[in-house]
Amino acid sequence: YGLDGNLVWVNQAVERITGYSPDQCLAMVGYPQPLIDDRDLDLFLKQNDLARQGTGRQELAVRIRRRDQTKAWVFMSLDPVFDDNGRVMGIASICKDISSQKQAERELNLMSRIFENTADPIQILDLSYRILDMNQATVDAYGYSRQELLGEAISIIVPDENFEQGKQ
Repeated sequence: YGLDGNLVWVNQAVERITGYSPDQCLAMVGYPQPLIDDRDLDLFLKQNDLARQGTGRQELAVRIRRRDQTKAWVFMSLDPVFDDNGRVMGIASICKDISSQKQAERELNLMSRIFENTADPIQILDLSYRILDMNQATVDAYGYSRQELLGEAISIIVPDENFEQGKQ
């Protein structure tokens, strides 16, 4: 888009990401700003200003509102485009839908909180039944430090006969 904020060109992928056709985006005043979630607008404006100043590529992840009013996360890069005299004449922007990655991050964060905050001892083992990780409840229950347990066989805390029964 130009320094005046008007979109100059957009490819067909914009419709898959935003739900708006290229023609609708070209007609939209201030695109992509109207799509950006209010929570991320200041970040976008700051990064956009830096790109307009010619300071180099700016990268950010922002929430957008699609045409059907659903939300999506996009990764944006904003690259200054220079004329023959080295002056910034516009911004080239590339967007990628990262909604599924953001969902996976939320789920991983939830699982991590459950792992860390449960009162039951939980260990993560490799295929040789060596301890790769454990929660604090494991440390508290068995009296070993985290460093003492990492890399050790599970038999250090679970007797072999109990472990063999648990595998069945």
